[in-house]
Amino acid sequence: MLSRENFRINNSGMSNFGSSLILYDEIIFSLIQRFIAHIEIILNTKELRKELNGVENLETHLATLKLQRDNIIKILDK
Repeated sequence: MLSRENFRINNSGMSNFGSSLILYDEIIFSLIQRFIAHIEIILNTKELRKELNGVENLETHLATLKLQRDNIIKILDK
C-alpha cells in the first residue's frame, strides 16, 4: 500500500520539507495515473486482448494500481 510514510525522508532541516512531500506524492500519483491509463488502453482494445497472454494478470495489476491511486487521493485530500 502506498502511503506518505513510505516516501518520508528524515531531513527536518529543510524549510520546504512539507511542500516537498506533497509534490513528491503528486508526482507519484501522476505516474500511477499514467500507467493505469496505458493498461486501460491495452485492456480496452479487443485485438490486443486476443493476442496478449496473461490478460487476467494485467486486470489484477490494474485493480491494485487503482486501489493505490485511491489511497494516494485520500492522503492528498488530508
